[in-house]
Amino acid sequence: ARGLAIQRLLEENLYWAMVYARWIDPAGFAAVREAYFGGLPGPLRLALPWCARRGIRAQLHGHGIGRHSRDEICAIGCRDVDALADLLGSQPYFLGEEPSALDASAYAFLANILWVPIDVPPKARAQSRPNLGAYCERMRARFFAP
Repeated sequence: ARGLAIQRLLEENLYWAMVYARWIDPAGFAAVREAYFGGLPGPLRLALPWCARRGIRAQLHGHGIGRHSRDEICAIGCRDVDALADLLGSQPYFLGEEPSALDASAYAFLANILWVPIDVPPKARAQSRPNLGAYCERMRARFFAP
């Protein structure tokens, strides 16, 4: 039950807050626009990001999170980050002493919040929770070390 609740927090809530942070928030969109579209020829580089952003804005609205203000969405993302930090606590993995499939998802989300160069409130909140950074380092060392 705990694993399912955490998975839902990640996939149904934090995911959308971070989509907003990357595609709609001005700081995030500037980075995404350059990373995804910067190498395209001129006309595509100018038009395609805005078309994609419009579609994502519609998805955010359809989900419901896009009906909130920027501050509300950032607060939602920050509360989710706090909940993850509290649920992890001092244990090495979300469900105890050994990693599970949930940790693969949690690591993917948290690493993409902590280590992607986009400065948004959920990232600052994650950086303020030392156990999340330590968790990501532990996961990287265990599964991605050379």
